[in-house]
Amino acid sequence: MGLFAWRGRVWQPSRVPGEPAPDDAAGLRAANARLREVIAAKDAEIAVLRAAQEASAEVIRRLELRLAEVERRLAVDSSNSGTPTSKEGIAAGEQRKARQRSERERSKDRKRGGQPGHKGKGLSRDPDPDDRETAGPPAECRSCHASLAGAAPAEPRWAQVIDIEILRKVTEVLLPGLACGGCGTVTHAAPPPGFHPGSVAYGPVLNAAAAAVVPRERAGRAGRAAHRHADR
Repeated sequence: MGLFAWRGRVWQPSRVPGEPAPDDAAGLRAANARLREVIAAKDAEIAVLRAAQEASAEVIRRLELRLAEVERRLAVDSSNSGTPTSKEGIAAGEQRKARQRSERERSKDRKRGGQPGHKGKGLSRDPDPDDRETAGPPAECRSCHASLAGAAPAEPRWAQVIDIEILRKVTEVLLPGLACGGCGTVTHAAPPPGFHPGSVAYGPVLNAAAAAVVPRERAGRAGRAAHRHADR
């Protein structure tokens, strides 16, 4: 049967068995009521599914929070908290020991002091010191202790001390070097007290002034401030 048929001169839908005729108003109302019931049931089912989804999301969120808290507690040990080693958990103790072993392994090949590529923060040599002095030549070879009388001169080393009087004053002492005629070792003159070969240091006046004004751990900072002030 087609969906449409000629009825008189009007093209009307064919009647489906079991369905009310188009002019049956009561039947149409009954069909609409059944459709509304089906839609309402589907809406209720969707609401139940949505509520279940939201409940599952909340459960997952709470479980994630609990897992994060458990992981945080397991990571707490005597090295990152006030917990003594006798009271830390077994898992935390094992993790701490494994971490310490790993750090020891990494530090085996690491030399003490500044690492390669690290820029030092020590004092730099003043190219134009206020005073220049020359220390007496060394008397004997530092290697074989042979006399250096008449030995050939070698490239000298230097030592600087930065100190203050009323104004900033830089004193540099040249440390002559002599090459041993027996073994060829170069021995340099010993610097005066307070001087160190190849380095710059603060003098006793500046150190004493800094120590008298500020605590010991800030004396170096005060010395640098006095150095900058003297340059002005």
